[in-house]
Amino acid sequence: MKDYINDQDFIKWQKKHARKIAVAEGLKIFAILGLIMLLLALCTTAISMALNTPEVEYSWETKECKRVVYMDGSTTDCSVLPSRYDRVWVK
Repeated sequence: MKDYINDQDFIKWQKKHARKIAVAEGLKIFAILGLIMLLLALCTTAISMALNTPEVEYSWETKECKRVVYMDGSTTDCSVLPSRYDRVWVK
């Protein structure tokens, strides 16, 4: 933008380019809102995965799996381990 000598020249320039300025401001707000929504979605996914991760109990003595404990309290044997789990060492 060129240097303006007085405020009247700037006001004329601003009126001439008002639509472009409004569109640019709208796009900036839209981009910021999009980034906020993306961050919220990523945080929600991370929290959901962390809260739903089952625990696999391993024995200190034998170093073998004893059982799988899910967040709802149900348990299963170690025949099929989940793809993602927290390892817990037990007696």
